[in-house]
Amino acid sequence: MMPPFFSIVLPTYNRADFIEIAIQSVLNQKNKEWELIIVDDGSTDKTSEIIKKYLSDTRIKYHYQTNQERSRARNNGITFATGRFICFLDSDDYYLPNHLSVLQETISAHQNKPALYYTNYYVKNQGVNKLSKGFSEIKKKGIFNILFEALLQTNSVCVAAELLVNDKFPEQFNLFEDNHLWLRIISKSEMIYNKTPTNVCCIHKNRSLNVSSMKLKDKSFKLIEVFFDLFYSGEHPHLNAYITEKEKKMFIASKMTVMSYEALNLGALWMVYYFLFRSIAYCFRPKKIVEYSKLFFGAPFFIIYSRHIKTHNA
Repeated sequence: MMPPFFSIVLPTYNRADFIEIAIQSVLNQKNKEWELIIVDDGSTDKTSEIIKKYLSDTRIKYHYQTNQERSRARNNGITFATGRFICFLDSDDYYLPNHLSVLQETISAHQNKPALYYTNYYVKNQGVNKLSKGFSEIKKKGIFNILFEALLQTNSVCVAAELLVNDKFPEQFNLFEDNHLWLRIISKSEMIYNKTPTNVCCIHKNRSLNVSSMKLKDKSFKLIEVFFDLFYSGEHPHLNAYITEKEKKMFIASKMTVMSYEALNLGALWMVYYFLFRSIAYCFRPKKIVEYSKLFFGAPFFIIYSRHIKTHNA
């Protein structure tokens, strides 16, 4: 039996309310040369019951594991995959019917070149689909700038299986782990982009960060700095020309700004200030931070921030 052209890796954890839509979106593909590998990361709700309804289709494989986080689930899915190209789908999102056909046309147009292929996508929020900006405004600015200006949506990524033999999602931290892998893949091959939207990323309350997870992610920022430092170590010398110390700081600052926005949605005002000023701290010298804190947030927050700086530097 010939292996499928596409393997789709779908990790899930307690997504009984969403996963059926994700599975149906794969079944509705115009292109039928696929296998779907569902890796259940220890769900405790009815996720497994829903999945088992579809296992009569031999193209759908189900693997259950004890809870080990998303990166391990994705990596196990990659290990089980038999397709020539590997795609990814989060269990609360879905593909449009053209997803695989657009990818195959793009891959064929480039003679099945081993690379990272990428399509555009919609963001669905409160029932409204908004087209992502994609890469329409990005010129040839280098690998890091592409990732810095428009982080890759995992559902839109398709990677030649041979490029994932020795490179997997990092399991030592749970922040930016997908971009860590994409950057390594692109450094060894290239990214080929098709501006056609082919999938939908759904925003919902269960997807938002909670305060506890934000605290965990805050601890991960130090690991992200270590990740960037890898590219100065000589392990990926061809990336050195693309990544500057300033860009590294701005990348981390931008992600902290996003987290301050998430904190605002949660009503955690102190975390809004905390992440916002950690963001500023990556971009400005301490004297400038003091000036801006007094100007925009007044003396009380300046005192709080000063204490944080003293503690951090102790």
